[in-house]
Amino acid sequence: MNFFEQMKTLEISKPPRERKEVTYRKLRNISTDDIIHDLVNSEIFQNQERPLEDLVNLYSTELSSILDKHAPLISKNLILRPNNEWYTDDLRVAKRNRRKAERRMRKTKLTIHRQMFRESCITTNQLLIKCKKDYFSSKVSEIGHDQKQLHRLTNDLMGNKREIFLPEHEDDKLLADKFCEFFVGKISIIRDSLSTTNTSSSDSNPMRADIKFEGNQLTSLSSASNEEIRKIILASPKKSCELDPLPTQLLKQCLDYLLPAITNIVNRSISEMCVPTPFKQALVRPLLKKPSLDKEVLKNYRPVSNLPFISKINEKVVATRFDKTIAYLTIT
Repeated sequence: MNFFEQMKTLEISKPPRERKEVTYRKLRNISTDDIIHDLVNSEIFQNQERPLEDLVNLYSTELSSILDKHAPLISKNLILRPNNEWYTDDLRVAKRNRRKAERRMRKTKLTIHRQMFRESCITTNQLLIKCKKDYFSSKVSEIGHDQKQLHRLTNDLMGNKREIFLPEHEDDKLLADKFCEFFVGKISIIRDSLSTTNTSSSDSNPMRADIKFEGNQLTSLSSASNEEIRKIILASPKKSCELDPLPTQLLKQCLDYLLPAITNIVNRSISEMCVPTPFKQALVRPLLKKPSLDKEVLKNYRPVSNLPFISKINEKVVATRFDKTIAYLTIT
């Protein structure tokens, strides 16, 4: 019994593909004109003098309802397949020819056809290596000097998956509450230590009590213009947070119509010296500091906060005001 006849008798079943349930929106099917039409007829631009919290909540509610109308959430079970972007049409043709040569060799069992099959295997393998090499070489050239993107590409090339490390748990809610209690307690300890340090430093140096501030106090910040907000938004990455009522990419496409409402919210926050409650909400994900650390110990994790897009725009506007003030004080 030769090798191929032995292979026929082996009872080997192909392992099933891993399945995963995902939720997504068909954002590519959205018509920007339809979104703009609903934005113009929404209540976002009506009664702009209402309280700041109501303005932010109305902004989120209206945009969320518009998004749900044009791209509702869809749940689907998908088969996880490897993403081989380097797979070309030439390689597909070469593999098809190799299968033809194999079937002909099995049927005739001639030496010449066996030799042709081996040559086809060598040709396909060489083309496979060439396709991978060309693909990753072009990717490295496109990335340039971006070390972060280069690190991700290297991990994909080496087959290193970005695993999410979490402690062993049975209930996701209990684990989230456990992390929340730990991180809140950690922040409280840091705050208490800072206040204690400031008190002890002032007590140890009585001369500081006699020092009086003779400069101009910063009591207000200048308002932002529509053009300033536009530049900040367009220069920001297209990343989105689950708390965003509208994906950042869609927001940029409708920026001309949403810009007055966003500018009004930012300026109201600056003038009232108040950060709206929705801007303080974030999705906090625990990230293991090093893969070698014990994943069961909570102190080995650090919190990574993902804030809403408009909240980050508000922070950038305020940061530019502080930078200008510090530069002015340094020059004078």
